[in-house]
Amino acid sequence: MIIPRQPHLLKAFVSGCRFNDKLLGGVIKPTKNNMSVSVEMPKYRSHKEVWALKIKSIVRDGEGENRESDGSAIITPEEEGYAPFRVEGDYLHKHKPQVGGYYVVYKDGYKSFSPAEAFEEGNTLIKETTFLERLINEEKELGEKIVGLNKGLSSDGFAVKVGLTQFELLNLQHGTMITYRRVLIMRINDLKNSQALKDALTDQKA
Repeated sequence: MIIPRQPHLLKAFVSGCRFNDKLLGGVIKPTKNNMSVSVEMPKYRSHKEVWALKIKSIVRDGEGENRESDGSAIITPEEEGYAPFRVEGDYLHKHKPQVGGYYVVYKDGYKSFSPAEAFEEGNTLIKETTFLERLINEEKELGEKIVGLNKGLSSDGFAVKVGLTQFELLNLQHGTMITYRRVLIMRINDLKNSQALKDALTDQKA
């Protein structure tokens, strides 16, 4: 029996068959002598938020000193502004953290470790932004969508491909998006001017 190499494919069996409890590369390994078909597993996107620091160095207790060790260690973060902190021996034994990886804390307080490649592939840093910065980001993203939609509308055979009704609605959407973007730009400029005025008044008082 051939098991698909893709980790997102699952072997689904005809009625009456059984699964064993072992996973093989994300695929449930089938029992022998059962016919099967490849079916894609339901796909999920993780919505978890975690706190993490990249590990610059790990100094284990007693390292370089002639004394008994309690098994703990001091982790120094790579990010500026964060002081070194101690982790217990149980953490070191269970997670085996390495320099360059990430010390990770989950919402429920559980502490873990993740290699850099896996962590950076699956997580994006959440940056605190001001209201003005969020408006600027929204305007930028909307501008990119307008360019993409305009490219589609002006391409040969697009109206035939999507149908006349959809083509007319997309043209209406395109015009509405342009209007919305103009309003965003006006709001951004107004906020920038207001902030500039506040800064100028603050400088005069100082």
